[in-house]
Amino acid sequence: CYDLITGPNNITNDTHITPKQGNAMAVCFTARNRFAVLQNSGAIGIYNMQNEMSKKFEPPMSTDFIFAGGNDRILLKSEEKIVMMDVTKRKIIDEASVPGGVRYVVWSPNGNFVACMSKHNVLMANKNLEYLHSFHENIRVKSGAWD
Repeated sequence: CYDLITGPNNITNDTHITPKQGNAMAVCFTARNRFAVLQNSGAIGIYNMQNEMSKKFEPPMSTDFIFAGGNDRILLKSEEKIVMMDVTKRKIIDEASVPGGVRYVVWSPNGNFVACMSKHNVLMANKNLEYLHSFHENIRVKSGAWD
């Protein structure tokens, strides 16, 4: 489930905000006014800020989870593989394998690099998911941050 809360441009004393809700396995933003929803059926829907579906399509592979991938892009997670997909062209940009499966995705502040983390592995790639470096940690990886 997800809640979509949009605030008004100007707030007054009688401003009432009502959240819009939906069912989903995962949700991520694809632009400032659009978000992608991985539905329970496995399809991906693109919604606007009024929670209205504008597009619906089947992902090119079985998808367990989705992560934000930049403007008009999403990262599709499937077991030990992660795939970057352009949602407007419905085209796969690149894919990478992460032993242990991706648990977390952290983008650099400028959006040029991404770290895909599993329980004990970290894969670093550029904004098009082109491999840069990976390493294994003996201690469990719980989060990440760019410096």
